[in-house]
Order: sequence, then C-alpha cells, then structure tokens
Amino acid sequence: MSTWALVGSPNSGKTTLYNWLTGSRSKTVNYPGATVEYSMGHLRDQLSEKVNLYKPEIIDTPGIYSISPQSEDEVVTYKTLFEEGLIGKKIEGLLLVADATQLGRHLMLVEQLRHSGYPILLVVTMIDLLKKKKAHLNRDRIKQNLNIEVVTFEGVLGEGLDQVVKMMHEMSLKKTEFILKEPIQWSLEQQETVSKYTQKIADEAVVYVEKPKEMEDDTTAKYDRLLLHPIWGFCLFFILMTLLFSSIYWLAQPVMDLISESFAFLTEKVTAFFPGLLGDFMGSGLLAAIGGVLVFVPQIFILFIGIGLLEASGYLSRVAALIDKPLSIAGLGGRSFVPLLSGFACAIPAIMATRNITSKKEKLIAQTIIPFMTCSARLPVYGLMIGFLFAGQNAFMAGFMMSLLYFGSILIGAIAARLLSLLLKDQKQNRLMMELPPYRRPKAGIIFHQALTKSKTFVFRAGPIILILALVLWFGTNFPRPLQGQTL
Repeated sequence: MSTWALVGSPNSGKTTLYNWLTGSRSKTVNYPGATVEYSMGHLRDQLSEKVNLYKPEIIDTPGIYSISPQSEDEVVTYKTLFEEGLIGKKIEGLLLVADATQLGRHLMLVEQLRHSGYPILLVVTMIDLLKKKKAHLNRDRIKQNLNIEVVTFEGVLGEGLDQVVKMMHEMSLKKTEFILKEPIQWSLEQQETVSKYTQKIADEAVVYVEKPKEMEDDTTAKYDRLLLHPIWGFCLFFILMTLLFSSIYWLAQPVMDLISESFAFLTEKVTAFFPGLLGDFMGSGLLAAIGGVLVFVPQIFILFIGIGLLEASGYLSRVAALIDKPLSIAGLGGRSFVPLLSGFACAIPAIMATRNITSKKEKLIAQTIIPFMTCSARLPVYGLMIGFLFAGQNAFMAGFMMSLLYFGSILIGAIAARLLSLLLKDQKQNRLMMELPPYRRPKAGIIFHQALTKSKTFVFRAGPIILILALVLWFGTNFPRPLQGQTL
C-alpha cells in the first residue's frame, strides 16, 4: 500500500501518532477548494529501514466523530476517503485511531468505516492512561468482534510504534483488493443500537486488574464539578484568562522592546550608511516594516503557548461547553470559542479556524466579529495607556485592566453578533458536539512546537501583507517629492 490515511476523533492521539511515524518528513498543505489544512508525509527513514525500506505516504486527515459530516473538516475527511481525485492520491488503507479510555464511543467510527471495504488497522492509544487505571487491553477480543487488525500505541515514549509499522508492512504485502462502498448512514435508533454494541465490545476488551472506582471518586469528575459549575466555573475562567493576559503583558514586553530597539538601531545605521532616498527606503521603509511584523511575534507565541496548555490539559473543551449557552444568546455556540480566542492573537488564523463551525450562519457571524477582538496589533496602544495610568504599580493590576479591555471587546462583539443573528436567518439549528477528554498533563515539547509553527504561520502568511502595506504607506508619505526649492 502506497498511501495510508490516518482517521480518528479529535483528542484521540491521531496527530501524535502521525508525528512519530513521519518525524520532520512532512508538509502542511490546504485541501483543494477549502481552507482546511492537512499534513502529508512519508514514513521516516529510521522506521523504514526496519521493514525492508517500506516507505508509505501517510495523510493526517482532520478529526471526525462520524462519517455523517457536519463541519467543513468532517466533509473534507469524508471526501478524501470516498471521492477519488480530491487530493490526487488513492487511499489504500486506513489507520484508525481510538482512545483506550473512550473506546466505546470511538469504536462507533470503526464500526461505520469497516463496512466501507477499506483494509483497516486499528491503533488504540492512551495505553499509559489505561495502565494507571490498573487495566489492560484484550486486543484479540476486538479483533474477533470487528474482524480487523489491532495494535496498541503509547504516545509519550512511542511504545508500540514498531509494531504499528510492522503491521502496516504486512498488510501492504498482502495487496488486498477491495471495492470501496459508501459508508452506512444510521438512523437515531440504529445509532443507539450500535452504541450499545460497541460499548459491549469495549467493556469486554478493557480488562481491569482491580475493580474500577465509581464515577463519583473519579478525578476527572471531581474537577468537572468545579470547572463546569455555572458560577464558579466562570469565575475560574476569568481568573485563568487574567493570568494568561498578564503573562502576555509582562513576559512579552521585554522581548518586544528588544526587537523594537534592535530595528531602531539597524534603521539608524542603514540610513546613515546609505544617504538620501535609498537609505530612507531601506531604513525607515523596509527595516521598519519588517520590525513592525516581528514585534508582535512574542505576544502571539505566548498566547498560543497558553492556549496550547489549556487545550492539552483538556480544559479548553470544558470552556467551550461552559460558554455554549451564553454564546447562544448572541447567535453563536461553543465551537466559536476557539476561533474568537485565537482572534486575540491575529484575525487571519482565527477566521481560518471558523471552518470547524457547522452552521453557515454561525460561521459568518464569527468571521464578522473576530476583528472586534483585541488582536496583538492593539497591544502596544493598550500597553502605552496602561503603562501611563498604572506606572509604578504591580503587574497584576496592569494585567487585570488588560483583561477588562479584552472582555470589553468581547462585549462589543457579542452585541454585534446578536444584531447579526437577528438579521440573518438559518433553518439549521446550531448544536455543539464535543468530546470532553480526561485531564492530562501537557507535553511541553509538543506545545512549544505548535506555538512556534503558528507563530511562523503568522510571519510568513500575514507578514508579507503587512510588509507590503507598510511599504505602500512609506511611498505614499514620500511621493510625490517636491523639486529642490519647491514646496507642496
């Protein structure tokens, strides 16, 4: 098999497996006709050498809950699997990823796809969390019930990776011919029946050494009683956002000052070295424009570090569920939370993130009000105002006022969203479907890499536009130039 597609639900460990399989030999591109991004890469050399230089191409598809697509991401995954020619490659096998701690729900996707005709290798992740619960996975039980190959994988240390690659190689050597079929679309009654069936398989497959504790004693349930509380949940959310914005204010400022001073120094030297119009263009025009782009990178990087920590810990999903009802008053939903939050860094990736919103009406409203959010371009103005008003006071007070400014922008955006919601009509009812993963310890390396990647995306995608506009402004302020002895 030359091409495998990685398929699985969000938070199942799918992208972690992809990174282990491909390493740095991957690229991120856009699906044709969509803003949805996907990653594509070949099996890395160290793994390929272990299986006779077998080097399949692997596509990391967007996370889905079902093959009944609701969001743009799910539509793209559906078309990738069942409409040949979308990405110019024929998918010849599926790596289906399922979380061992959520096995009953994730096996529903497996059950739906195994009737499609694709050869399937089921990779069960989060085995380390299963071990913490003093349980182990009976792979043979799943294999007997679903008639598919099953392997396990642990994403922290990569345990089981060699077995995944070995099984991919063995399945590829069989060169199984298959006829692709349309996936089964279940009614609500059928979904309930299949859910009971897959949960029964999961209960038989997960074998506990000791009797599991009751849900009331579960750590995740204890945290959720506080973090999802209708009053205390919002209070903790406000405190966490204040701490996040405070860190942006005092952590990023020294780096911003260093970047500004460095480019001011370079501008002065270049202007002096190249006298006349050329020096003014290279210094006040080109270098100043580049500095104007880079000066915002520290805030974007720190903000994505914060968002990454909240997402990896499992808290961000709780926030989306928590504020789904308040956002519904403004015509939005919980899915809009992440794009709106990303709008505080830069509107460009935030608007791109609205692709996950199911409703076209909600997507349009979110895209319209994202520019109301306090993006990083406004931070210098806020920083100057707060620094003037609260000079000599502690950083927490400055951070508190910064958070008020941020929440003020949210209030204005909410009012605008409500007005748009009354004007725009949509018969499709908004609904939030989001799995609440168990709380996990974030992996610093992965979060740092993601924040770095998103910061680079800002520099290389938004940067050229800002640079061109800055140069246009420079030309506009310098031309037409009066002749010597004349004034305009």
